[in-house]
Amino acid sequence: MRSRIVFSALLLASSFSWDSPAQIAGSAAAESWDRMVARGEQLYNQGDYAGAEFILRDAIHQAGDTDPNDVGVATAQTHLGSVYRDLGRYGEAEALYLRSIRTFEARKGASDPALAISLNNLAVLWIETGRRDGAESLLRRCLSIQTKALGRNCPDVAMTLNNLGSLYRMQRRWPDAEPSFQEALTILQSDRGLPDARVADVMGNLGRLSQDRGRYSEAVSYFERALKILDLSTHPKPAILAKTLNDLGVLHSLMGRPREAESCLKRALAVEEACLGPAHSALAGILSNRAVVLRQLKRAVEAKSHEQRAKSILEKSAQTARLGYTVDLRELQSSRKGP
Repeated sequence: MRSRIVFSALLLASSFSWDSPAQIAGSAAAESWDRMVARGEQLYNQGDYAGAEFILRDAIHQAGDTDPNDVGVATAQTHLGSVYRDLGRYGEAEALYLRSIRTFEARKGASDPALAISLNNLAVLWIETGRRDGAESLLRRCLSIQTKALGRNCPDVAMTLNNLGSLYRMQRRWPDAEPSFQEALTILQSDRGLPDARVADVMGNLGRLSQDRGRYSEAVSYFERALKILDLSTHPKPAILAKTLNDLGVLHSLMGRPREAESCLKRALAVEEACLGPAHSALAGILSNRAVVLRQLKRAVEAKSHEQRAKSILEKSAQTARLGYTVDLRELQSSRKGP
C-alpha cells in the first residue's frame, strides 16, 4: 500500500495588489479581469481543475495582447502552474512558474512576497520531480523573503515551513521536520482561531512523521483530527482530504484494522475520482492500497479488479504515477515489527 505525500502550493491572496493589464481599457474591464483570476483561484481550491484551467488560460490570453510581462499576468500564471502541477503536467507547470518568477523579479524586485509564492510553488514541483536539493534552496529563499516582508507569524510562512518539514521527512531528517511542522501549526492556529484545510494539512504531516517513527497511536490521532477539520470545512481541498484518508487507511491496515482501512480507502478513491476523473495516475496508488486491504478481508475478486485497474492506469499514463504515492505497503508489512 502506498502512503501519499502532497505539498502545499501557495496562491496569491487578495491582500496582494497588482496593476491588471486590463486597466488600459478602463477600470470596469480591470475589475472584470481581476474577478476572472480570482474565480480561477477559487475553482482550483475547490478541486475543479478543468474549470480553473479554462478561466486562467482565458485570462492570460486576454492579457497577452496588452502586456504579457505584467505582474497580474504573472499571478495568473502562478495559479495555472499549480493547476498543472496537481494534474501531473509538470513541464507546463514549471514553464509557467519560471515565467512568473522572471516577471516578479523584474517588476517587483527580489524581496517581494509575490515572488516568494512562485518560488515556493516551483520548489514543490522540484520536490515532486526528484530535484530535492534545489528545492530546499528555493524554500529557504522563500522563507527569508516572507519573514522579512510579512513577519514570522504569517500563514504563508507557515505553509513554507510545512513544505520544508515535508521535504525533511522525505529525507528522513526527522529532528528537522518536527519543529518545522510544529511551528507551522502554531502560526496557523493563532492566525484565525478557527481551523481550516491548512491546519489539517499540517496535522496530517505530523501524523505521517509519527507513523515513520513507529508512533502509530499518535499518528491515528493526528489523522483523525485532520479529517474532523476537513469535514467541518466549507471548502475542503480534495487533495488534502484524499491524502489524509489514504494515509489513515494505510495506518489502519498496518495496525490490523482492515475494515477501518477499507472504509477510508473507499472514500479516498471516491474523492480523487470526482476531482481528477477515473483514469488519472493518482488513483493507481489508492487502488493498489485498497487491493491489499480487500485481500486482507478475503475479497479476492474485488482485489484483483483493483490491481488490474491500477496497472492499466499506470501503463496508459505518461507519468509513472503521481509522485505523492511513494511507500509500498507490502514492503511495510514485510518489515513491520508492530505498533
